[in-house]
Amino acid sequence: MKTLFTLLFASLFTLAQADNVFDKLAEVNRYWREQKDIASIGFSQSISVHDNELIKLHLSLVEQTLRKRDCHFLTSEQKNNRLKALDILHQYWLLGNFPQNEIFGHRQPIFIDKYDNFCAVGYLVKATGFEPVSRMIAAQTNYAYVKEMKYPELTEWANKFGFTVDELAWIQPTYAPKSTTSSVGKGADGVVNELFADTSAQVLYVGGEFEKVDSAITANNIAYITESSGIYTWHNMGMGVHGKVNAIAKYGSNIFVAGNIDSAGGIAVNNVAYWNGTSWNAAGCINGVINDLVEYKGKLYACGSMSICSAPSAIGNFAVWNGSSWQLILSLTGTINTMMVVDTMLYLGGNFSYASTAVNAIKWNPYTGFQTFANSLRNEVKEFGLLRDTVYVACKLTSTSDPGLFRKLKGNSWDSLGVWRYSANGTMAINTICANADTLMLGGNFYDLPVVGTFYQNCQSYSPIQYNFLVDPFWVDSAINKMIVFRNRIFFAGSFINGSKKLNRIGYMNAHVTSYAVFANATAVNACGGAGGSASAFVGLGLPPYRYSWSNGDTTKNIYNLGAGQYTLVVTDSRGDKDTVIVNVNNVVIDTTVKNVGNALLSNNTSASYRWMDCDTHSLLPDTGSIFTPAKTGTYCVIIKKDVCVDTSTCYYFDINGTTVNTISIDSGNIIVSPNPVNDVINIEFRNLNATNISIIDATGKLLFTEKVVTAGVQVNMSEYSKGVYSLVVKDAANHIFYFKIAK
Repeated sequence: MKTLFTLLFASLFTLAQADNVFDKLAEVNRYWREQKDIASIGFSQSISVHDNELIKLHLSLVEQTLRKRDCHFLTSEQKNNRLKALDILHQYWLLGNFPQNEIFGHRQPIFIDKYDNFCAVGYLVKATGFEPVSRMIAAQTNYAYVKEMKYPELTEWANKFGFTVDELAWIQPTYAPKSTTSSVGKGADGVVNELFADTSAQVLYVGGEFEKVDSAITANNIAYITESSGIYTWHNMGMGVHGKVNAIAKYGSNIFVAGNIDSAGGIAVNNVAYWNGTSWNAAGCINGVINDLVEYKGKLYACGSMSICSAPSAIGNFAVWNGSSWQLILSLTGTINTMMVVDTMLYLGGNFSYASTAVNAIKWNPYTGFQTFANSLRNEVKEFGLLRDTVYVACKLTSTSDPGLFRKLKGNSWDSLGVWRYSANGTMAINTICANADTLMLGGNFYDLPVVGTFYQNCQSYSPIQYNFLVDPFWVDSAINKMIVFRNRIFFAGSFINGSKKLNRIGYMNAHVTSYAVFANATAVNACGGAGGSASAFVGLGLPPYRYSWSNGDTTKNIYNLGAGQYTLVVTDSRGDKDTVIVNVNNVVIDTTVKNVGNALLSNNTSASYRWMDCDTHSLLPDTGSIFTPAKTGTYCVIIKKDVCVDTSTCYYFDINGTTVNTISIDSGNIIVSPNPVNDVINIEFRNLNATNISIIDATGKLLFTEKVVTAGVQVNMSEYSKGVYSLVVKDAANHIFYFKIAK
């Protein structure tokens, strides 16, 4: 019977052949596949793929390659800084204090973890004196890739230290999930075939071929486990059953147990019985072997290779319980191993034929009957799994022409996802699929890779996000038959005895049953002077791709030209998890008019910050009040900051002898400025005006551009300027100053 669950992974120590070293490095960082100068790297014949050692190898080879690259185009300062940073990188990977991935079930970049371990890029930025930049990046986009980090501070750091953004992206590792395995008491003294979690009663049922559990409790092939404060307690179920248990299911208030059994609690049964909490009872009569039980549409179904006692000549493999007896559902020939409910259909898998054609997987419901898939599976199906609305299938190798044991359903066809060529012992098989929010774990009887000497693995993990197999599953020394989650831990069971520690056929590791929900925030760039504000979303955790829904109807990550007000953003990840963010955009209109008050100039804007400027020399003055008394005749303006917005007044001519002349403004017929607003090049045309000089200053009074005028028109390239409002200052031959605003 299928159950959905989630997990993190344990550490694995294994060996990889030289042919696989590059692929393992590409798992750590996909940009290995884009490097043009790595052909000379001497890859090891075998490597440890424990994640810490793999990251060390990655960083050491990246460092080695970066030191050899041609840097003749860099300045002397950049070259020196680059070498200094590479020396720091060398010491960093030698120490090996890398971030720990305790959040995600797949490989993930982490800028700074909760233990204050910095990733390689974050550490380089920190160790070269820019720790606040690293902290800022971690606070806003801790789980992003470098190429997703749009921070001017990071770009400036890369330029200062002679790195390209592509090189930083190649340096940045991803980190494998971390967990540890533990034994469940003293385990069982024989093979465990089935695990079933009754979440309502918080009980884990264990079935198989064993006599004792926890070394001293006589259980006879069926037992259950309870948990309190992290302590697991084994319990028997009366006298147990006699025979092999393959399937356990809850139907109504009873626990049904099936397989190849002839008695339960001392009473005769025919391969299926139920436990009512205190005693065993027969559950109809089935001849043969039952492999799985599942509740579907309010009824209990069984599958295997069997007949029913009331019609022994009708050999089948699929039956339904009506409360007192079993009824065969015919049309399939062979053995059914597993069933799983998917939407309105019941999926069946095994080694069987339909309409005289070997199919091994089929779907059924009581209204439309059996429906085939577009392509048949050649290998025997052991189990189905469901992750992110996609069905996966695990197989046992029974076809010499098809090495694919792991497939996913795409449309109505089975796509292959992996090839296993090495069995740990006996026949190679993937027996069970364990699914979490973003990763699949596969258990069975196989090697991940061919190795020298004897080494068992029997567990592998797969990320649909990265579309590859991951480095760090755990290992055990013999087959895994079943995985399931119980009380925030994932249990795995089979015929193994040893693994990360002595496990005795059943073990567990930490799991995360609840998915990590999407976490989003957003920042706003406020609208000043009616120019229009903008807001940008930042997303961490969750499962990409993300969907953005702003309260103004926009569905992009970044929105622009916003008026004043409050905007709500809802970010939804591919799992359907949501986070809501509220951002406020201020539309601050600053009154930049100035009036004459006797011997002074007064800003008409109130409740702001002020800084006066000499327009003739473009120099800032020390005066910071709303009223300004010039010390000499000249032209002056005031820079006004209100809330988050800054604007500058026009220039005013002031005569200290008593004659004050208000703004000398541009006559639109004399000076033409276009386009305005501008994106890149602005054209300035003079008509009936003997212009001698133009300047552009920003809202803080900083002189950005100045040029003598020798023709009737000037072009200025403003493509590198930031968005904002700038002042165009034009001086004519009579030393009159004209002022004009330009929006970028």
